[in-house]
Amino acid sequence: MKHLSSSLFLLSWLLILSLVEQTFCLHLNNRECPQSSCGNLEIKHPFYLKSQKSRCTTHSQYQLNCEGNRATLQIFEPEKYIVTKIDSYGINVVSARFAEGSCTVPTGSLSFSSVLKETNYLLSNLGSLVKCRELISNNSMYLPVGCMSTNDSFVYLVDGAYQVRYLEPSCFYLALLPLGFEVSGNTTGDAFKLLQEEFTLYFGDGDTNR
Repeated sequence: MKHLSSSLFLLSWLLILSLVEQTFCLHLNNRECPQSSCGNLEIKHPFYLKSQKSRCTTHSQYQLNCEGNRATLQIFEPEKYIVTKIDSYGINVVSARFAEGSCTVPTGSLSFSSVLKETNYLLSNLGSLVKCRELISNNSMYLPVGCMSTNDSFVYLVDGAYQVRYLEPSCFYLALLPLGFEVSGNTTGDAFKLLQEEFTLYFGDGDTNR
């Protein structure tokens, strides 16, 4: 009987220790990253700087780099975005490529499948860059990107949902881009000015640890 009591006592302690360990691990996995800053931007949960990686457990797509007092986010690779604001609804970003005045076609492109799989952020609008062998006029679906065009080829921004089969015969697809505005019916003379504007990435529902 004494042996049985000792065994039950030991088993009880092992159970208690196991519960304590599980509680500690759960707390560790759900801990928030300490607040930090980059330039004038206050960085708060769920975002963290790359230098804090070892102390944070949130999704890697919330990892920011601090480059020259600018917080940057590597998302929809290989493109990089400058983060200008963080709030409880999402973040404001602008394409680093376009903000720095580089009027070039992105080296990589989004795909509709990658956008559908992306659950950490919600995009309000998408646009497609297309190149045409002929000048497109009197069509509000095509916003010219003058600095990407040449004398014998013309680059336009069209709505992201605009299917390839509906493109003008002389046009072909270049890249899919996240946007903060609707292309259709936009009266802006040159789309590059719009590409240099910031837009909002709203938080999605994919990361339960956010």
